[in-house]
Order: sequence, then structure tokens, then C-alpha cells
Amino acid sequence: MKLDFCPSCARIVLRGFGYCPYCGAALRAGPGFEEALREPFERLAGMQADFRGRKIGELLLELETLEAEIDEIVRALSPDDGERSPAPLPR
Repeated sequence: MKLDFCPSCARIVLRGFGYCPYCGAALRAGPGFEEALREPFERLAGMQADFRGRKIGELLLELETLEAEIDEIVRALSPDDGERSPAPLPR
């Protein structure tokens, strides 16, 4: 059993305690405010980036589908009597 002394009341306490059971003083320093918040915010930023990437992929797929449908409509409306067909739409 490893023992330590409380820096506030000088009583003997177990080394694994975070607070003195006698006076309530902190026995070991925990992470600072910024350090404690860094990991959750980094995880949130990663989740947002993943969501944006998926959403952009979905929108690109939808755009390709719409472009293909427009090309089909243009081909259906183009004259078949030997006239020059319109150029495909720019992408």
C-alpha cells in the first residue's frame, strides 16, 4: 500500500486518492480547462469533417445524375434530319 501526505492537512492518505478524505484538498493536479476540452472538440471537428465529406460526395453523385438526364433530354430534342446536333453541355 503506497501512502502519501496531504499537502493541506498533512494527514496520511492513499496515493491513489484524488482528494484528501479528511479536508477535501486536491492531491494531484488534473488536466487544465483547455486540455480537458481539447479532445471532445477535436472529435467533434473530425465528425463534422466526415459529415461534410459524405455530403459533398452525395451532392456530386446527384449532380452527375442530373447532368446525364439533361444530356438525354438534349439528345431527344435534337433534330435527326442530318442537321448538326448541339454541342454537349459544359461540365
